[in-house]
Amino acid sequence: MDGVVVADRGSGKGAVPADSQPSFDEVEFRDGSTTNLRRDRPFSASAISRRSARSTQSRASLSPTLVTSDHAARTIFAYRSGIIETAVDSCKTSVLTDLDGEVKGFWLLTEIDHWDLEKEKLVLLTANTLLIIKYDFIALSVGKFKRIFLSSIDRVQMGDLIYPRYSIMPSRQHGGLRIHWTKDEPTFAQKWNPFYDDLGYTTMTHHLLIYNEKEKETSIYDVSDLADSVIGAVGDARKRGGISDALRVEDVAIEIESYASFSSLVFNQSHLGFNMERGGISF
Repeated sequence: MDGVVVADRGSGKGAVPADSQPSFDEVEFRDGSTTNLRRDRPFSASAISRRSARSTQSRASLSPTLVTSDHAARTIFAYRSGIIETAVDSCKTSVLTDLDGEVKGFWLLTEIDHWDLEKEKLVLLTANTLLIIKYDFIALSVGKFKRIFLSSIDRVQMGDLIYPRYSIMPSRQHGGLRIHWTKDEPTFAQKWNPFYDDLGYTTMTHHLLIYNEKEKETSIYDVSDLADSVIGAVGDARKRGGISDALRVEDVAIEIESYASFSSLVFNQSHLGFNMERGGISF
């Protein structure tokens, strides 16, 4: 699919120039009308976001019922001292300077796949690409990752995560971010293939650690901070690439197409997509 490369560590192809500083003019905001929206956010994990005063209309909401206690936080391997920095340095070996350009920011977030499974992902934003990486915080190794070219991203949605009308899944009661890089709709077979991971969009939300009282202002766990940075970087990349169509930024509910998935409930409530210590067993 154009605009994305799914690869093991170190793969990649093509090149995108990275010789200009970000600007933020090529963005169209939509919330039922077209307007310029602002949200100044001082705690950014990204140099791009710190320079941007233009943003999505509202932060992705937090769950009012989810709490990550200090004890629970300590079971998450990514919470251990210095491990995020180690992970980012390790992932930088997969960054191709001529292709990706300079790393601008990083986040530790939760990706929700098309089977409604929540998985811990390390996200790197570079001058030209967005890298979504499965990092093993136990083995300290880079796994499969997805490289999305910023110039191919044409729509960013921010809003509450919801299920379809006739779904019996319990309400999520929090928000998220969906990034689109193709207008092609996935086929029925692709949507119902649990191993297919190139649907042309990704859905992300906050990391569990943002629900710890000590970490609620930590930007690397906040999907809203990623949204700010991506909007600025994509607008600039599209301008550099001579793409005349503005990036669409929408404040809308984001639907997760899941109707009655007991397996995803068990998977998500047990946090099986996260590297954690579980009663003396780590996985």
